[in-house]
Amino acid sequence: MISEKDFIPSEYTRSIEKGNFKWSAPSNIALVKYWGKKDNQIPANPSISFTLNNCKTITSVA
Repeated sequence: MISEKDFIPSEYTRSIEKGNFKWSAPSNIALVKYWGKKDNQIPANPSISFTLNNCKTITSVA
């Protein structure tokens, strides 16, 4: 069973001094959004969505 602890990231202790980073995130459209929640904010019902791979945001850090 999923708990709140599963969503809390561990502490990151290393630092990055130089480099280039690039990440992309595609858009996701919900066709049917779930309604209601159970304990720990878990959806009570499923949802239906699709991902638009060609419609994305690209972020670069240098």
